[in-house]
Amino acid sequence: MKKIITAIDNTEINEKLKKEKNLKVICKDIIYKEGILEQIEKNNEIEIIIIDEEISGEISTKELIKKIKEKIKNIEIIIITKNKEKIEKEISKFKKIKIYETNKIKIKKLLEIINSKKIEKFEKNQEKEIITISGARGVGKSITTLILSNINLDQKTLIIDYNPIENQDLSTILKKDKNKELEKINSKLDILTTNKIEKIKVNIKNKYKRIFIDLGDNKNKEEILEISTKNIIITEANLIGIKKTTKIINENIKKEKILLIINKINENSIDKKIIKEIFKKIKIIGEVKVNNKYEKIINKKEINIKKVLKKEEKREIEKILKEITKI
Repeated sequence: MKKIITAIDNTEINEKLKKEKNLKVICKDIIYKEGILEQIEKNNEIEIIIIDEEISGEISTKELIKKIKEKIKNIEIIIITKNKEKIEKEISKFKKIKIYETNKIKIKKLLEIINSKKIEKFEKNQEKEIITISGARGVGKSITTLILSNINLDQKTLIIDYNPIENQDLSTILKKDKNKELEKINSKLDILTTNKIEKIKVNIKNKYKRIFIDLGDNKNKEEILEISTKNIIITEANLIGIKKTTKIINENIKKEKILLIINKINENSIDKKIIKEIFKKIKIIGEVKVNNKYEKIINKKEINIKKVLKKEEKREIEKILKEITKI
């Protein structure tokens, strides 16, 4: 029987946990952070603490976990948060941490996390940038992924073509060997072609510092979005493009991570001010003009992308990369 305390400002959940045969809830639900420290002073046999990061207290979540771990080194901590990315950065150095990202605690899900033996899989990968690229078919996801991954290759980068077999556009552009899942493009860039999430998780753990995932038309996206650090959505600046992009945003489970790129801009495109008003809650990080030379990238195996881009386009892509990195 696991000894557990809750600090979630939720008496109902605390009472439901008391009914579980494999759990022993030590005390009433704690409503402030300092109360956790008071409780572990009384009882150093506590095995699990469930903490809602939003409960009141003068101490930060990071400092709280540090103090808890100093008292009970091997204690397991479950943090309930609305912003997993923020918490991961704060607590990445601590062990035996589980994160439950939610706006409303559900007892069934909480019990799954309590009983799971798996600690956060990606807590050691916080220096990695895992960037998903989404958008309607034909909007330019593959070309954008290829350009972003090839500019300023100062660190080991992986492109993942996460698509149904018939729609692996990136692999087609790069004339990738169909018999190889993972292939070297150059000394700093590899490409992985797969529609299996487990293959992606295994390769994310490898030596790569920056990972671009072209989500393509794959319908099973939630797990990938869950582990991403940034989620770029590409839209065209026309009524059909905006309608399709609105649908993609509404379906996205990680709205706080969304960044928008306006692609294929020409003289007939809808004005950026109007697009900003339509997507007022989404950060627009760049605009890319139509470039007929992109056909060279598609039709040739080896192409110097920097030569294809005009100077202003290269500056815009570099600006986009800086925005991705700093946010």
